[in-house]
Formats: sequence, structure tokens, C-alpha cells
Amino acid sequence: LATLIFFAFGAGISIFAGQNHSAGNIGRIRDAARYCFKLMILWGLCMAGFLWLLADHIPHLFDKNPDVIAYASLYLHWVPISYAGMGVMVIVNAVLNGSGKPLPATFFILLKAFILYVPLAWWLQKDYGFTGIVAALMLANFIVGLSSYAYHRRIMQ
Repeated sequence: LATLIFFAFGAGISIFAGQNHSAGNIGRIRDAARYCFKLMILWGLCMAGFLWLLADHIPHLFDKNPDVIAYASLYLHWVPISYAGMGVMVIVNAVLNGSGKPLPATFFILLKAFILYVPLAWWLQKDYGFTGIVAALMLANFIVGLSSYAYHRRIMQ
């Protein structure tokens, strides 16, 4: 639920980007994306703080198993710190898709899931267990957020 706003803004900016790309208004796309980036980072940080504070309480609403509660609490303490990176990637992908560039958008999804997250999770879980899997997801979100933002800046100049 904490990340739904990313996809809502992504849906909106995708249409906006498509319309403005067709009209040759690249500056409007750049400005809108910049505004969305700020909102996604702010929302991500707010959700990280909110979930950090409630990370030990939320799992109790869904399960009473101490192992489930411990794993969910660990996840909710750490992964939301990287939500801002995920939000930036969603916005960049929406702009790319709306601008008729689905291949770079697909690359960022593949980069996150298969090139970064799966190998990192496999490698880190060997020494750190579930904590390594959580760290892998955080790293994947940060790296893809930064790389998609860098790509966006390069193509929107």
C-alpha cells in the first residue's frame, strides 16, 4: 500500500509524457518528471519513517507466528528506506513508456529484478540469511533509482 502512490503518479505522467512528447514539449516532460521525483522522494522518506515506527506492530495484525513477525518487522524496518529509489524508477519508466521508448523502461525493470536483486539476494543470503535478502532489495532499489534518474537526465537535456 505504501508504494501505490508511485504507480498512480506513474500512470498520470505516462499519459502526460506521451501527449507532450508528440507535441515536442520535452521541457514540460522534464519539469513534470522533476516535480514527480521530488514527490516520490518525499513520499518514500515519509513512508520509511512511518513504517520504521510501526514495523514491530504491523505484522501482529496479520499473523501471530513469532518468525513471521520477526521477518516482516525486519523487512518493514529496512526496505522502505529504499522506496524513494523505486519511486524514481517508476516515474522514469512511465516517462519512457509514454514517450514511446519501452525498451529502456524494460531494461530498468530487468536490471532491478534479474541483474541486481536475484543475484545479490542469492549471494548475500548465504552469509546473512533473510537480512541479506532484505539488503539485496534495498541495494537494487537504490541502484536502479539512481541509474534510471541518471539516464533520464541524460536523455532529457
